[in-house]
Amino acid sequence: MLGEGGHICKREGSCVLLVVGRLWVPGMLLAGLFWGVVMHEAAAPTGCPSCGNMSVPYPLSTSAVGACGRPEYRLNCTAAQQLELVTTTGSYPILSVDAASRLIVVAPAELTGSSCVTPDLVNGGFELDPNLDFNLSSRNTVMLLNCTSVMLQSPLNCSATSPCRQFAETVAAANGCGNDLCCSFQSGPTTAYKIPLSSQECSAYTSVIDLDPMLPPSEWSYGIEIQWQVPLEPSCRTTSDCETNSTCMPDPATNTLKCLCNSAYHWDSVNGYCVLST
Repeated sequence: MLGEGGHICKREGSCVLLVVGRLWVPGMLLAGLFWGVVMHEAAAPTGCPSCGNMSVPYPLSTSAVGACGRPEYRLNCTAAQQLELVTTTGSYPILSVDAASRLIVVAPAELTGSSCVTPDLVNGGFELDPNLDFNLSSRNTVMLLNCTSVMLQSPLNCSATSPCRQFAETVAAANGCGNDLCCSFQSGPTTAYKIPLSSQECSAYTSVIDLDPMLPPSEWSYGIEIQWQVPLEPSCRTTSDCETNSTCMPDPATNTLKCLCNSAYHWDSVNGYCVLST
């Protein structure tokens, strides 16, 4: 007798039967069901649903609970179905996503009226969240506008032939910046996460991707190009956190538990799971 309510366990031949009320369930079948629950494996990760007309490929994620993609690549899909990159200094609309090149392009903050200031000045400019796996690509020509003379001591290009001077003097949106000092630089390893602004240095900026100096500023490709890093094997606590063909074990490179591929398999960073090696 297992307790009240008619729960009885009795042996019939070599098979244990569990009686619950009038329902008799073979014990071996019950054990199999229990085993299936305990030994489940996590499903392979998937890309998130589109946001408006823009796809959200793996590992990018618009899920606050990790239902799709990876949390280290978090984006935001607004109620109006606008895909955004949320940074430590603000939210920026995403203009394009290139899964093959692992690139997204966001719109720079717009200049405010005729004051030659961008709204993110109050937050120190544009800065990526260091907890996410994004960095500025090396194809951005960043133009700092409305700068003070302090910038003349910097290694940036603040000359009369700087690309920012062409922008400030010919683009209507930059009317308020025409007579101010400006400086340009190419994003790279030392500027991989931030476009800094301050009232003591520069108070506005814009960015051009893959700038062609032979084209007029009206034909430049404006935006901030951001690259996402190749996703590594996901972290885990037990093998039940891992998908098929991987096991939760210490990763020698990071000294943390990761879902590492089993023998004869290798990590597919594009799709986010282990595939059979050929």
